[in-house]
Amino acid sequence: MHISLLAFLGLLLLLVSGSQSVYAADTSKVVIGEEYWHNSKVLNAPRKYQVSLPERYEGTIRKYPTLYIVDSDFHFLHVASTIKHLTRMGKMPPMIVVGVATLSDPDYVYHTTWSIDPGTVKNEDADAAQSNKAQPEYGGIQKFDRYVNSELVPIIDKAFRTNDKRAIAGYSLGGLFVLNNYLNSSSPFSAFLAMSPSVWYDDMSIIQRFKQIPAASMDASNSAKTHKKPLFISVANEQGMGVTELVTAIKVNPAIDNWTFASIPEENHFSTGLPALLKGLEFLAPEYGKDGGELAALGDYKAVLKYFESLNTQWAGFQIEWLQAYQFSKYVFWSEQTDKISEILNAVHKQFPNSHAQVAIQLANGLIKTGELSKADAIIAQVKLAAKKMPEWYKAKADVLQAQNKPELAKAMYLRAQELAKSNKWSAWEVNGLKP
Repeated sequence: MHISLLAFLGLLLLLVSGSQSVYAADTSKVVIGEEYWHNSKVLNAPRKYQVSLPERYEGTIRKYPTLYIVDSDFHFLHVASTIKHLTRMGKMPPMIVVGVATLSDPDYVYHTTWSIDPGTVKNEDADAAQSNKAQPEYGGIQKFDRYVNSELVPIIDKAFRTNDKRAIAGYSLGGLFVLNNYLNSSSPFSAFLAMSPSVWYDDMSIIQRFKQIPAASMDASNSAKTHKKPLFISVANEQGMGVTELVTAIKVNPAIDNWTFASIPEENHFSTGLPALLKGLEFLAPEYGKDGGELAALGDYKAVLKYFESLNTQWAGFQIEWLQAYQFSKYVFWSEQTDKISEILNAVHKQFPNSHAQVAIQLANGLIKTGELSKADAIIAQVKLAAKKMPEWYKAKADVLQAQNKPELAKAMYLRAQELAKSNKWSAWEVNGLKP
C-alpha cells in the first residue's frame, strides 16, 4: 500500500508538472499597449503614460492622428481596444492612443481643477502656492495643462509617427480638464471630447468663460484656431453636473462652432464612459465606413470616390484602408465595372495616391478569383515598387503563381508574405490569412 501510494503521488506530480509545462508553452500575452515612465520637468516628479499603436504601424512611414485620454489608468484599456476594433471594422481611421495617467484619486482631483478661495474665484494664472492656501487638494490644472501641452505632446511626437491631428478626451473631472483645454488658444489639440464633464465645479464658473468667447472681437485666426475645432459634450442620467446649463450657454454663442451634444439617459455617471466615447468618435468620423452594398447604392465608381473625398474633410482625414479597399473591390465586381479597372486605378492614384497600391492589390485579388490571371498579374506588376513592404502584395503574387501551376515560386512568395507580416508585427490571424 505504501509503495502504491508513493507511485500514485509520483504520477500525480508528473501529470501536474507536465500540464504546467504545456500551459506555459501554449500561452502568450495579448498586448494592447505599452506603459512608460519619465521625469517631468514641468511637474518636477515622475509621471507615466501609456501608448497603443495602430495595427500595421510597423513597416510603414505613415503618420497617424493621436487620441489622448485623461485619467488613463481608468480608461486606457477600453479606449485603446475600442479604437482598434473600430479601425479594424472600417469605422474609424487608425490612430495612436495616448493615456495621460493620474497617479491616485487625490492626484486626479488636484490636476483637473483650479483653486478656489472661499467667496472668491482665483485667477488660473495666479501662483499655485498662493492659490492653494484655502483648499490645497485643488488647483493643479494650469500646471497639468502645461505638462500635457508642452511636455507630453512633444515626447509623443518625437517617439512616434504622429501628424498634427490630436484629439483629447476626458470623463467627469477629466471632461472638465478637456473643456479647460478647449478654451486655451494655444492648445496643441484640434478635437475635444468632454464626457459627462464636471461643469458643477466652482459653481459652474467655466460656463461664464464660455459665454465670454466673443464673436465680434475674435480675430479670424483665433476663431479658426480654437473655437471651430470639433467639440463633443455628453451627459448621462445624472443630476447636478451643470452640463445642461453649459449647453444652453453654447447654443446662444455664435462664436462657438462645430460642436455637438449627446444625451445618454439610459446610462449613469459610472456606466457612461464607453457609450459616450462611441458617440464622440462617431462625431469625429460620421458615415466613415460603408460596405460593398452601401457603396453600390451611391452609383458608379466616380460617385464612390467622391464619397471618399468627402470623408477627407473630416477631423482625421481619410485614406482607403485595407478593409475599405476590400469593400471597394467587391463593389467594383458586383456593379460590373471591371471593364473600367484601369480607369478606376488611374483615378485612385490621382485622388488617393497613398492608397493606390492597396486598392490595386484588392482589385487584383478579385481578378484572380474570376480567373483573369494576366490582368491580375499586370496590376500586381504595376505596383511592385510601391508595395515592396506590403505582405499582401506577395500573397497576391503567390496566388497568381499558384494558379499558373508554379508551386515552388508560389511557395517562396507565400513564405515571404508571412515573414514580412511577422516582422511588421501583424496579428496572428492576419499572418495566417497569408497562407495558401
